[in-house]
Amino acid sequence: MKKKYIIFGMTLFSLLTFSKTGFAEKMDFGVQTIPSENQIDKTKSYFDLRVKPGEKQTISLSLSNSSDKEITVAIETNTAVTNRNGIIDYKQSDVKADNTLTYEFSDLISGEKKIVLPAKKTKKVDFQLNIPKKEFDGTILGGIYMKKIETEQEKEKQKNVQIKNEYSVAVGVELSENDNKVKSELTLNDVHPDLENYRTAVTANIQNTQPKLEGKMKVVAQITKKGQKKVIHSTEKENMKMAPNSNFDFPISWDNEPLEPGVYTVNLAIQTNNGKWQLTKDFEIKASESKALNSEAVELKKDNQFVYIVVGSLLVVIILVLLFLLSKKKKA
Repeated sequence: MKKKYIIFGMTLFSLLTFSKTGFAEKMDFGVQTIPSENQIDKTKSYFDLRVKPGEKQTISLSLSNSSDKEITVAIETNTAVTNRNGIIDYKQSDVKADNTLTYEFSDLISGEKKIVLPAKKTKKVDFQLNIPKKEFDGTILGGIYMKKIETEQEKEKQKNVQIKNEYSVAVGVELSENDNKVKSELTLNDVHPDLENYRTAVTANIQNTQPKLEGKMKVVAQITKKGQKKVIHSTEKENMKMAPNSNFDFPISWDNEPLEPGVYTVNLAIQTNNGKWQLTKDFEIKASESKALNSEAVELKKDNQFVYIVVGSLLVVIILVLLFLLSKKKKA
């Protein structure tokens, strides 16, 4: 069977792709996908498979060690999620499943969790897919995430290094059974005060309730005080993506201002390659929440209103005293 070679460092254009992370100049290990006969689009660098109910199938990767030392690679098979940056993520293994998800990819695949690659050697790694017996519409999405395990010597070498090398690769796996159309649906769930990189913010949980990828996603978020029209905080972000049946917390900047207790309204204008949505929700910032978060926030702008009141009051008192003294002097 002909193997498809993946070039690392390629620009990512598609919704699903082969991805890697790390700051190293050279990867210690490489990955080749071995496409199956039921690969829908053989030009794709990930597994794009048309499967059947109740089917069992083996998919394979070829891992190679280009270094002159033995390496160990940890392997995870994870359900795709959407992280708070609006990126489809295959690395997270301990995330609670979305409440609209019927089948978790991680429950449908099995395989080796760790392999040892001798220096300058290549090894084929197999994974077993067990497709649900009941037919499903749309897409089940997951990924095979591989990460080099550092040796004790490598850990010691990078102990005091600020930017550390990390060798990891993720290969997407998309499963579908038919071409039935699935209508897109995005909803707005919980909205609450939060810290984003230790800066005050409000997060709005956006949910993709359907087994369908959402791409080219743009969100314009505006916050007002409840019952008012004046926008007090806003955030805009585009070129995001959402995994099927997933949700993520979209952060809305509070512009380094203190979180003030009160009732607010968030308005979201969302656009993807599949549709548009206008979502609105009222939310409350409680005094206890604002106090706790403000105390942990960095670069928080100080509220000088109290200082202005005190200074202004002192000026008024001084002026009144001066006027009283001048009046008394004239009478004398």
